[in-house]
Amino acid sequence: PVRFVVWDGELAIGHALVFDRKIHVLNEHDKTEESINVLALAGVCSDASRRGEGLGVAVVKAAFNQISEHRPVSLFQTGVPEFYEKLEGRLVGNQFVNLLNTEQPQANPWWDKEVMIVPGHFDWPAQCKIDMNGAGY
Repeated sequence: PVRFVVWDGELAIGHALVFDRKIHVLNEHDKTEESINVLALAGVCSDASRRGEGLGVAVVKAAFNQISEHRPVSLFQTGVPEFYEKLEGRLVGNQFVNLLNTEQPQANPWWDKEVMIVPGHFDWPAQCKIDMNGAGY
């Protein structure tokens, strides 16, 4: 995991976290058809008293600079999709599951309503069920 932090003296005023996650595109029998290495984005926040200063944009752009040939797309949930649409993100409408969850493998692992990818032009498997291969983040 890598954290991106904006500091004002000793005070952290902006934050984003990224880490690698391998997800699985499933067939109709919940068997893996394809795996995709994604850059997981989590923990994006900025000090409420400093909003509008570009802190969120700064940490998120730094995070998205970690997109690479090895992990060609970032996948994340958000309550503010319009923020990420300005950064070339797009919403995806897949059904997401976590088959590692032995109690509720078919339950949606995300808690936010919107799930997005960056870059938006990535060839995302739009009509498929996606196994998050772990809990939401």
